[in-house]
Amino acid sequence: RRFRTRIEKEVFQHLVSWSNNDCRLDPSAHRMTLMERVFTSFDKDKKGFITVNDVGDSGAGDTNSDDDSSESLSLSVFSNLLGENMRSKFFPKNHVLYHEGDIGSSMFFINSGKVEVTTKDGFRAELGQGDSVGEGGLLNPDKKRSATIR
Repeated sequence: RRFRTRIEKEVFQHLVSWSNNDCRLDPSAHRMTLMERVFTSFDKDKKGFITVNDVGDSGAGDTNSDDDSSESLSLSVFSNLLGENMRSKFFPKNHVLYHEGDIGSSMFFINSGKVEVTTKDGFRAELGQGDSVGEGGLLNPDKKRSATIR
């Protein structure tokens, strides 16, 4: 449905824009899951639900009848709606998500904890809550991972 597509697009844009920036330094963000943060960003009036009117302006002016502007979604329904394409997974400490040079078919949004990014040429960085990794494997034509993530 058009509403679902708009939500998925807006959620992805929010998560990517928050990744690797100062949003993760906001102490209140550490008390919420990524889904709660996105939901809250849509529910600016703190109604406890969102409607098609709350989800960006990507369809502004589009009056297609596939959008049901009266449909409302709670946080639970919102999370379930996105659950088909996003999975929550726990990885133990020092687990390798992927190695530099692997073929990539997914990306990861870090909801809690930290990961270490390393490359064969000596680059090293630490990422945490709110960051993402793996988008390069999705966007590069050869689909190869540019770093090892542990």
